[in-house]
Amino acid sequence: MNRKLIIVGAIAVLAFGGAYAFMRSAANPAPSPSAEAQPKVDVEQVLVAGQDLPMGTVVNEARFPGIRGQKRTSPNS
Repeated sequence: MNRKLIIVGAIAVLAFGGAYAFMRSAANPAPSPSAEAQPKVDVEQVLVAGQDLPMGTVVNEARFPGIRGQKRTSPNS
């Protein structure tokens, strides 16, 4: 009886240790090596909607006449 109890206890401790190690490594994943710097984008125009636009609204110069922006570079350049 004592031998069975010790074996079951040892299996429970090993299972707990394995589960703990697995959950700890899953909570803090290693950073992915694909995090590369994005290329800088030269921005010519930015159009900001003054109201919500319905899904599928076509945004082009014909819909918003007279909107011209000054050429600016991104703040990261």
